Amino acid sequence: MTLFDCSSGRIRLVGGDVDTHRRLVDLGLIGSNVVVKARVSSAVLVDFGQFRASVGKDTAKQIIISDGVNENRALRKSKRR
Repeated sequence: MTLFDCSSGRIRLVGGDVDTHRRLVDLGLIGSNVVVKARVSSAVLVDFGQFRASVGKDTAKQIIISDGVNENRALRKSKRR
């Protein structure tokens, strides 16, 4: 699951071009917990714990999340039961 697809989780891997990868790793994002606060078609607003930032869609799709949760999907599944 990627950062663009989930509502919350822990960053496992950062992909992308060398500069983006280096910048995100330098910020200490590997292993940090994230919560997506808002999503639009071109970006997501993410709470990284210590700070909040807007992440572009292309970059968000290259950040792999472990233990990711998509609350919208979970809510839809519980309503079907």
